[in-house]
Amino acid sequence: MPGKDIRDLPRYPGSVRVEYIRQEQNPFVFTRLRYLSLAKLDIIRGYYRVAFRSKNWMVANAEFSEGEWAFLVVYGEREAQVKIEPHSRGVTRLDAVLSKTFPEKKPALKEIPRSEPRYAAALLSAILSIRDTDTRWHLSADSRREPTLRFAVSY
Repeated sequence: MPGKDIRDLPRYPGSVRVEYIRQEQNPFVFTRLRYLSLAKLDIIRGYYRVAFRSKNWMVANAEFSEGEWAFLVVYGEREAQVKIEPHSRGVTRLDAVLSKTFPEKKPALKEIPRSEPRYAAALLSAILSIRDTDTRWHLSADSRREPTLRFAVSY
């Protein structure tokens, strides 16, 4: 099965991944995994209770209903819903849905070269000479020339 396991939420040893779906829905990424195992439900449940603690997942909710265990676990900004239930005779199914937010894309910072003292002095002088006016500033940076500062003052 193409796809990959969740790094901090390990696969039960010997289980087989039979489903992997990754969806991006801004601002979230959802990953759905399904595993099948020949191990008994209580053995797998015990394994994940230990795995949650050892991998620092906080158990926000744990429920047991009609033969199915359902966990909601949180790790930082990620959440995972983990369900463990009988699948068919002698087979246990584990479904996990992980959600996390996209990392915020921060605009690339442009490196501003250190200007010569004369540019800094001119800028400071211009700023200090303008008082109580509507000022519009524009910094143009042409790769072929030194950066220049342009401003317009309205009275």
